[in-house]
Formats: sequence, C-alpha cells, structure tokens
Amino acid sequence: MKYIRNSKGETLVEVIVSLVLFAVLLASVTVMVQTSLNIAERAHERNEETSQSVADIETGQSLTDVDNLTFTFSIHGEIDKEYEIPVVVKQSGGLKVYATE
Repeated sequence: MKYIRNSKGETLVEVIVSLVLFAVLLASVTVMVQTSLNIAERAHERNEETSQSVADIETGQSLTDVDNLTFTFSIHGEIDKEYEIPVVVKQSGGLKVYATE
C-alpha cells in the first residue's frame, strides 16, 4: 500500500516541528542577549568603582592603610650617600597605591 503525500501543503507535524525549532532558537537567543546585558552591566559597575577609586587616589581622599605593608625604599647615589624613603601602602576600593609617609 502506497501513501500519497499531499504536495500542495505542509502537514501538521511539519508545522509543529517548525514551531518547536523556532521556539528553541528564540529561547536560546533570548538567553544569550540577557547574559550579554548582565555582563555589560557588571562591567559598567566595575568601571564606575574603578573610576571612583582612581579619583579618591588622585585627591588623597578615602585612602585606608593596608596592614603590614610599609617598607623603606633605598637609593644609592653618589659615593657614600644613601637615601632612604619610607613608603606606606594605601588602598581605595580594589586599587593600591604606594605613598611616602
């Protein structure tokens, strides 16, 4: 027994499969766009925090000392001359800065 297929139109199964494939494709594109927007928002927030930290460092405001991070920087110049510069590490947000005491 041969089945004769109607070549004039699509079957209901073909339409349902097409709709399911379209829905899966649409859902995956939606997830990719949402993920991209979340990544862009987090990058913007980090950029704002870094900009604020840089501004604080440049103006000397809101700097906090980093525990146990002080040292002396020595420069050997002319014969028998040595310069010692005490340095303290401070931070603003996630950025650290080396400053003289």
